[in-house]
Amino acid sequence: MQVIPEDEDGVPIQGLSFLLQWKPDQDSLTTPGVSYPKINIVALYNKKRVFAVDTYPFDKHKNSYKIDRNDYQESIYGAHFHVYYEEAGYYSEKIGFPIISDIKPDDLAGYWKYFCKQLNVTCLGKMPLPLEDESGQIGLGL
Repeated sequence: MQVIPEDEDGVPIQGLSFLLQWKPDQDSLTTPGVSYPKINIVALYNKKRVFAVDTYPFDKHKNSYKIDRNDYQESIYGAHFHVYYEEAGYYSEKIGFPIISDIKPDDLAGYWKYFCKQLNVTCLGKMPLPLEDESGQIGLGL
C-alpha cells in the first residue's frame, strides 16, 4: 500500500510518500502454528529512502558504514529502523539501528504507530489490516 501524506491543509506533500509492505511468513524459525509476517514501512522523499522500519524478528542486518550514535551496532538481529545519512552515500540505505520496544512481531498497526511517531506524523483514520478478510492482501477500502 502506498500513502501520499498531506500537510495540515490537506495538500499532498510534494515528493514524500510512504510504502507499507506486508508479506506472510514463509521461513519462520518459530514454534509450529506461530507465524511472523515480514513488515516493511518506508518513507521515500523524491524516491530516496529516508526512513524505514523492518520488523521481521529473524532478520539479521549488518551495517556497512559506521555512524557516530550511541545505539550503533555492527550487526542487528530482529526489528530495526533505517535513517538516511548523506555522508554515507550509497551505504546510507544500509545503516540500521535496533528498535527497542515491546511491539509484537506481527503487530502491523503497532509498527505503523512507531513509524509515524518517529517521523512526527499524525495518521487519521484506521489502516486496513492484512487478513482482515482472510485474503492475505491489504484492502484498499474503495
